[in-house]
Amino acid sequence: MRQRARQLSGELEGVAVSVPSGAYQLGTAVLLDGAAVAEAYWLVSLGRRAVSLNGYTDRPGFEELQCILKRATEAHRQHQESRKRHDDVAQPPLRADSEQLIGTTEVADILGVGLRQVQRIARSLDGRRIGTRWVFDRDAVRAYHAAAIEHER
Repeated sequence: MRQRARQLSGELEGVAVSVPSGAYQLGTAVLLDGAAVAEAYWLVSLGRRAVSLNGYTDRPGFEELQCILKRATEAHRQHQESRKRHDDVAQPPLRADSEQLIGTTEVADILGVGLRQVQRIARSLDGRRIGTRWVFDRDAVRAYHAAAIEHER
């Protein structure tokens, strides 16, 4: 037990804590955002563990602070995960004036790529935005696909 306590205290001494970009001082208050919350949670957890292993009593309020930071860290992770998901949202059917106009889903099928990749290369495909949606000329997409295949050879 004492060996682990010495390890933890050594870890604490050797830790180089960089202040993440999400830490701000507002007078006597500190505002943490994003990764800074996770860093603070890690430090408080490590400190509480070292205090416990060294036989000291925990200061009042530290457990509550750790719980608050943990909830904020979990909320940040959930937010980050939700930002990564692009393909799980169903697109409403495209109302096109011409059969030549197709949406991102059909372009993705033709090119064999994901929806996000289609959005990234939309301008290369001469795509046009109508509201929040991209539309493409079917012939232009086929020509792009043929050129890409030819380029691979």
